[in-house]
Amino acid sequence: MKKRAATAAASTTDVSVARNTSFNLLWGSQILSQIGSNLINFALIIRVFDLAAGTQFANISVALLVLSFGLPALFLSAAAGIYVDHLNKRHVLLVVNFARALLALAFLFVDTNLWLVLIVSFAFSSATQFFAPAESAAIPMLVSKRQLLRANSLFVFTLYTSFIVGYSASAPVIALFGSSGPYLVTSAMLLLAGLLTLGLPDLRAQQPVKLRFNRLLHYTQSELIRNWKAISTTHQLGFL
Repeated sequence: MKKRAATAAASTTDVSVARNTSFNLLWGSQILSQIGSNLINFALIIRVFDLAAGTQFANISVALLVLSFGLPALFLSAAAGIYVDHLNKRHVLLVVNFARALLALAFLFVDTNLWLVLIVSFAFSSATQFFAPAESAAIPMLVSKRQLLRANSLFVFTLYTSFIVGYSASAPVIALFGSSGPYLVTSAMLLLAGLLTLGLPDLRAQQPVKLRFNRLLHYTQSELIRNWKAISTTHQLGFL
């Protein structure tokens, strides 16, 4: 009887997650934005290699592009997470998706210039650093504690699946729509992802803190130090 009750409870939880409109909007936004981001990333690798093909800088050019994807995560992710924690996550998701949609279109005008491609790519990846923590923080605000494990599992599954789908779709999109195809498709996907977030409820922090621009750097530094101390002194956090 207990086993049946537990199974029934789990089943109810799964159904309630599937019927949670706000969660589905956030999940749909994640699916579109993750696939679009991976699609354009791989398309840019192809484009940059083509630009430098036949020269001794082909491999170096691709390496620089990959750095433009990765460096913002190294330098901005921790600070972005701290800052986003005090903002309305709905607004962050909306603004970042629309900003990245515009940046995807910007590649239409710069993709013949390697250095401009690197600059726009760096800006695109920098904006993404604000999207990820806002998305993660929004999940527990939209689902109950019983639904949280299921919801997080769906998001992790989508995260890794989007690499396969996005990277695999790059070549067919280029073949169908030409070299500008990935930029247009990604921009449309990010625009739709942003529109989906319009249906989300207010996702403000319970105790919002006003962050003045002139004190932002000091606040971020103090929060990073405080978080590092918490991780280094708590065995469970350090293990994770």
